[in-house]
Amino acid sequence: MPQASTSAPDNVEAPVRLQKNPPPSPQGTASSPNSPVTSEQIRKRGADWLAQCLQDWDAATHMTKKDWQRVCRRVATERINELIKQTKQ
Repeated sequence: MPQASTSAPDNVEAPVRLQKNPPPSPQGTASSPNSPVTSEQIRKRGADWLAQCLQDWDAATHMTKKDWQRVCRRVATERINELIKQTKQ
C-alpha cells in the first residue's frame, strides 16, 4: 500500500513568500522606529515590500513572472491602503 506524503505541495510556498515581511503595526512608537506612522512612511515601506516580492519570484513557482508581478502589486497596494486607513482612525 503506498504511503501518503506529508509534505506540502510546491504551490503552497509562493503565497507564504508574499507574507514573509508582514506589515508593521500602524501605531508606531519611538521605541519601534521601523513602524511607519505617516502615509508617506507607509508608502515607502510598501515600495520596499513590492521590490522584495518581485525579487522573490523564481521559475519554479506555480505562477508566471507576469502573474507574480500582478499579485505583488495587488498585495502591496492592499497593505498600504489598509495601514493608511488604520492610521486615520
